[in-house]
Amino acid sequence: MRPALPVIAIAAALTALVGCKRDSEVGALWEVRYSTSFGRLARWSPNGIKLLFGDDRPGEIGLWTWQPGSDPVLILAEQPHNWDYAWSPDSREIVWTVPDGEGDSLGGIWIFRIDSAEKRRVHSTGRDAGWLADGSALVARLDRPIAGTAGIYLIPLDDGAPQLLVDDGIRPAASPRSHVIAFGSRELNGILQLLTLAGLTPSGIETLSTSGAMEWMWSARGGHLFYIINSFTSGQMRGTLWSAQLPGIVRDSLTIWAAQPAPNASGTEVAFVRQSGGRWAGIWLLTGEHEERITEYGVNPAFDPSGDQIAYDVAGGGLRIAVRTR
Repeated sequence: MRPALPVIAIAAALTALVGCKRDSEVGALWEVRYSTSFGRLARWSPNGIKLLFGDDRPGEIGLWTWQPGSDPVLILAEQPHNWDYAWSPDSREIVWTVPDGEGDSLGGIWIFRIDSAEKRRVHSTGRDAGWLADGSALVARLDRPIAGTAGIYLIPLDDGAPQLLVDDGIRPAASPRSHVIAFGSRELNGILQLLTLAGLTPSGIETLSTSGAMEWMWSARGGHLFYIINSFTSGQMRGTLWSAQLPGIVRDSLTIWAAQPAPNASGTEVAFVRQSGGRWAGIWLLTGEHEERITEYGVNPAFDPSGDQIAYDVAGGGLRIAVRTR
């Protein structure tokens, strides 16, 4: 494991990196080829064909799909959501959650099938929902389960009862390749852990960070987990980007002042938002030990499975897709 670099050393390195480029040269290997005038927080389908994104304009709340080169398609109109949605492993369905109140018929966890436009509610409450790698079940955080304690649950898709996996725990993210689930212990300064399932039964938990876990994202092939640690008290520096390679859990610190990691499918590259003002802002790409700024602004990057397109949000609403030119 490579230790996190000192702040002064990284600051000097970034100054040299940015200083050697004119603004016109930033992102020289990328170009913005597609855009929308609304929407944010896009997610690529596993087959790389479409994006799923949300809209929160007054009177226009809903979910959309978008195939670059075509117009976006509204799939769920007037549908409140938590900015919490995900594709199924086969790219045929989406799951999303809706904030719920007592007796709210719209709240809970929902699944929508793209080809038939069929939607169904799979649980009356819940958030942070996503699929297991084989598509057999969902994992989600249930704050108010019908029976039992709050925590991370396995939710069968055959109307079976939810199964508690972990007491408490937040934002479960299942690996696209195996039955390994990354999750945090709590919202603030939490521990990042990996839960392994044998079949559908918990078989062990490993700890990746002892505190400061903020965000985590799997590569599309499931071999790498990228995550942000933000804790001075634990000896980590602000916004440190880490990777964990499976199996064997080989960890490595990569860079600092980072947020919102978005890896390519193989985990060999990761886009991220630079959490620093001025000329260090924007979306950056880390390849090995080389960093390059690919956009001067933008947040919420999302790498397509091919590794040649990055979608991101722009201020005021709307999406852009930067395409690698060579």
